[in-house]
Amino acid sequence: MIRVEHISKTYGVGPYATHALHEVDLTIARGEFVALYGASGSGKSTLLNLISGIDPPTSGKIFFEDQELTAMTDTQLTLLRREKIGFVFQFFNLLPTLSVLENVLLPGQLREKALPGLDERAVALLARLGIRDRREAFPEQLSGGQQQRVAIARALINDPPLILADEPTGNLDSENGLNILNLLKQLAVQERRTVLLATHSVEAARFADRLYQVRDGKITALSSEAVLNSLYASNIPPSTQSRV
Repeated sequence: MIRVEHISKTYGVGPYATHALHEVDLTIARGEFVALYGASGSGKSTLLNLISGIDPPTSGKIFFEDQELTAMTDTQLTLLRREKIGFVFQFFNLLPTLSVLENVLLPGQLREKALPGLDERAVALLARLGIRDRREAFPEQLSGGQQQRVAIARALINDPPLILADEPTGNLDSENGLNILNLLKQLAVQERRTVLLATHSVEAARFADRLYQVRDGKITALSSEAVLNSLYASNIPPSTQSRV
């Protein structure tokens, strides 16, 4: 589904240049759950922005279902994002003046040709995510976990094959974060949607089928369970490690 070839991204010029990504290669198949693990500023969010066509790379090529994003016009990229990609963010990005149902419906209403039964689809998504009874509420009336479920329903309304999740559990407590990760896993396993997760949490990254560490603009595949366990242990606070 996704092929990234020798991608680099530089912001600024000369002595003020910041090299966010350097010669990155990545291939993701349909239905895979892939995690990009790294600290803030490592380049993982930049890579998501490039894959979605929000930002152009400085060099290299990106292919989505054999279409070259780096050769598309702005209009073509907009249509691609609207119909093929669902976005889930750390801070939910719900419109405060719209109800839950209206927030979920919005991407579907922006399509040139709406999917049939859009309202019924939105209600069904909310029911599946356990918040159908909150469809008339406004975002400020919801908990963080509920708001993220609304964001996931919104991401799914246009039935996209790709979900890009940028730190989706970063603003949630551990229980709600676990629930969201399980939902994303279900999308990959049960519906064969491709999920690309950017996270600084090793615990979140362990949900993925494949894990890449992003550091200083470069990515490294982490396929060994021993490596994952080592990373996980290194992220547990010392006071907790002594009790494990």
